[in-house]
Amino acid sequence: MGAQVTAAGNITSLSNVARIVAKDRLVIDAGRDVVNTAGRIGSGGTGFIGAGRDVKFDSFATASS
Repeated sequence: MGAQVTAAGNITSLSNVARIVAKDRLVIDAGRDVVNTAGRIGSGGTGFIGAGRDVKFDSFATASS
């Protein structure tokens, strides 16, 4: 994830985001749900993500007040 620059010039940077990376083939197979929030999933070969119910990818949002 990269840095986010606000209108006021503030910079928010995220690091050490969770990741699952396979050199070759990657298989994720869940009996119920797979939920990935702001994580990185990568494969150097083919990839498969399957679930008995839902596969959901969410982003991560930052906010300030």
